[in-house]
Amino acid sequence: MPRLKVNRFRVRQPAPEVLAFYLRVVDLHDLHFAPETIPPLSPQALFGSDQPMVFDLGCGRGE
Repeated sequence: MPRLKVNRFRVRQPAPEVLAFYLRVVDLHDLHFAPETIPPLSPQALFGSDQPMVFDLGCGRGE
């Protein structure tokens, strides 16, 4: 069976309230020249949890 290409997956846009809660847009100039002005990412701020965050960086879809 041939592998599906990435552009064949159906990707749904998250709901506006989900985007408003999780999407962080940062000015790249500030990120480079004044990183202390950017609010830190924390599990408490994102998820309301004190558990450590784990990042799984890969090329799969997480299935």
